[in-house]
Amino acid sequence: EPVMVGYDQDHWAQRLHHDAADVHQELERLEQLRSFNLRFLRLLHEAEWDRVGRHSERGVESVRRLFQMLAAHDLVHLRQIDRIRQSLAR
Repeated sequence: EPVMVGYDQDHWAQRLHHDAADVHQELERLEQLRSFNLRFLRLLHEAEWDRVGRHSERGVESVRRLFQMLAAHDLVHLRQIDRIRQSLAR
């Protein structure tokens, strides 16, 4: 099983200084990354979705499960963006 190494997302967010970045550029970057991911996912064969690796924090995990979690994670960020927009509109 291939190994997938976990990372400290708070550490990366701090190092990337998202709080000081241009919001429009950050949203554009997010859109580009997600577009690339979707294009990549469309190329996967059914058997590749069920391929597994061992995540250093979560244990055995399939490609399918990994991308389900990433999709849910994106939804969390989209809700955060909506809340921020609503608070700024007031």
